[in-house]
Amino acid sequence: LPYFYSNQTAQSAELALSKEEPGTFICRPSSRESCVSISVVTNKKNVLHLRVSYDPRSGFIADNTDYFSTFNELLAAINCSVPYVDEEEW
Repeated sequence: LPYFYSNQTAQSAELALSKEEPGTFICRPSSRESCVSISVVTNKKNVLHLRVSYDPRSGFIADNTDYFSTFNELLAAINCSVPYVDEEEW
């Protein structure tokens, strides 16, 4: 995934996204094994962190509550529209 940053933590994602527009997001490792986290700028300019896991029978699960067939469906549901790009990393 071009928007996955393996070196990001929740705190560094908040810093990276602090001046970005709503919908800008980063996928990063989660503190929980076998999960990823999505950090996204909300309409109120806060950064929301969601833990995502995958179950082959159910699909992608966001914060153990919402199920999505594809990762793109999950991104659309939480208004992730603009992948964050770190110019220095590319």
